[in-house]
Amino acid sequence: MLDQVIYSAEGGCSTWVMEQLELFDTSPFTNQSMVYVGARNGFIKIGVSRHPQVRAHQLQMHLLRVMPGTRDDEQALHRRFAQDRIDREWFMPSPRLLQWITAA
Repeated sequence: MLDQVIYSAEGGCSTWVMEQLELFDTSPFTNQSMVYVGARNGFIKIGVSRHPQVRAHQLQMHLLRVMPGTRDDEQALHRRFAQDRIDREWFMPSPRLLQWITAA
């Protein structure tokens, strides 16, 4: 199922995610935080970072979705998908969560 979400797993980020990242100032000196969604080993992570590409590399995961947002936005998503949570910021790839990820 995740193969349907990850458009190009080869490069670590899908082409679509890279296009979204270009819309935001992601330089090392920005204060703009972004909510990101990544995948690793069949699980989904919802997190927040000023540098989602760096964070994805640190966690060895593929970015699936990136959007401007704060820690409050991240926590709202954690509550929204609480029934799919397996541990802290990691979630099962439920149909509901995958639909939200791809409905950009």
